[in-house]
Amino acid sequence: MLNFFPSLYPDEFWYSILCRYHVRAGYVTAPATIRQLFPDRIQLSLGNLFPNNLIYLLSLNLPEGIIDVEDIILNHTLYKYCFRMRTYNEKLDMLDNLKKGIAQTPTNLWRTAGKNIRLQQSTRSLEVLKFCPICKEEDTEAYGESYWHLTHQIPLISVCIKHKCKLIEHSCARANQLSYSFILPNDYLLNYTVDLNLTDFDLPLARILSDYLHMPLQVGPTYGHNNLISALGNNGYGLYRNKNGWSYDLKQIHQDLYRMYGNEITNQVFGDNITTQDMDKLKHWKMQSPERYALLSTLIFQPTEITFGEEVLDDFLETELIRLSQSGKKYNKTYVAETLGVSTSQLEIIAKDLNVSSFWIQRSEETKTPRAKSMEGHFTEKEKKKIVSYYKSHGFKSASDFIRYCVSQNLDFKDE
Repeated sequence: MLNFFPSLYPDEFWYSILCRYHVRAGYVTAPATIRQLFPDRIQLSLGNLFPNNLIYLLSLNLPEGIIDVEDIILNHTLYKYCFRMRTYNEKLDMLDNLKKGIAQTPTNLWRTAGKNIRLQQSTRSLEVLKFCPICKEEDTEAYGESYWHLTHQIPLISVCIKHKCKLIEHSCARANQLSYSFILPNDYLLNYTVDLNLTDFDLPLARILSDYLHMPLQVGPTYGHNNLISALGNNGYGLYRNKNGWSYDLKQIHQDLYRMYGNEITNQVFGDNITTQDMDKLKHWKMQSPERYALLSTLIFQPTEITFGEEVLDDFLETELIRLSQSGKKYNKTYVAETLGVSTSQLEIIAKDLNVSSFWIQRSEETKTPRAKSMEGHFTEKEKKKIVSYYKSHGFKSASDFIRYCVSQNLDFKDE
C-alpha cells in the first residue's frame, strides 16, 4: 500500500496527478512507478480523458479517505463532458460502475464524435496534451510545479479562457505513449511565446465547451424540446415552417460553419455535408457527443443555459406573427412576409398552420389600375413626417398607396 499521494490542484487532469506522484516518489523509470501505483496490472491506459477503472484500483492501494473516487471522476476527468448528452440516469449508472471498478469504456462516444480521429481521444489514450504558457508560470509560482489543466484538454479547445491566449500543444512521440510514461508541462519546451492572436470563434467556443464540462451532472438534453434547433430557425436558417416545425437550410448552415471555423474543424465534426438525418438526430438529442451541439451553439452565439434550458424558447416566427395580428394595425402583406423572413406564399401557409387569420392588407386589382387624375393634399411638415414614417413602417410602397388605402376604407371604388 502506498504511504502518500499528492493532493489534487484546481482543474487538474487525473493523468497529471499520476505524473506528479512519479516525480515526488523519485522513481527513475515509469514502469517502477506503475508497479507501485497499480500492482499486478500489465496493461494500463493512464492518459484517458474519460475515466476508467484505474481510479478505483488506485483507491484500493491507498489508506481510506486519501482520495475521493467520485470527486476525481466528476472533476478531474472529462466524464461530465463526454456524458453531457446522456440521460441523468445513464450518467448515474456509469458513475456508480466506475466507483465500483466494473465500468467498461463506452466506445460509441467517440464513434459519434466526428469523422476525424483527433476527436476520438475523449475515450482513448491521448496523443496530444495542451497547456497555457501563462498558467504554467502561475502554477509554478503558486505551487512550485506545473500541471495539466483538465479544461485545456477538451477536444476543440485551443485557447485558455482565463488568459485569452493560444494553448501550446505537446504531441506524443509514439502512439499510446501516455499509457506507459509520465510527462508534465515543465519537462520540455522551456522556450515558447505567448500567442494572443485569436480568431472570432476561439473564446466563444472555448467557453461553451468549458460549460459542457463544468455544468452540474444533471444538466443535459431537454426531451420534448430542443432550444438549439429552434434557435437555428429564429436565426434565419429555417427554410419552411409547418405545424411539425422547421425544415432547415442545411447547405447554408454548413457554409456558415466553414466560414466561422474553417474546413478542418467543420469536416472533423460534421464531415463534408449535413444531412436531414443528422439534423433529426440533433433535434431529438440522439447525437451523444457534444461537439456538434457546441459548434452550432457558437455559430449563433447561444448560451448553454438556453441550449439546455427547461423553458421552451419562443418561436420568433410564431410569436411575431401573433404580435402583428393582434396589434390592431394594418400592414401590407409583403411587409409582414419580409418581417418574418418568408415569402408571401409561405406566409399564408404558416398563418393557416398556426390558426392565424389573414390580417394584412390585400391589394385589389383596382388599386393597380393606372390613375388618370391626381389630387393634392396639404399637410404640415410635422404631419408629413408622421405619414411618411407610418407608411414606411407598415409596408406601403409610397405615400400615395397609403393615402389611397385610407380613403378606400371610407369609399367604395368598385364599379357599380
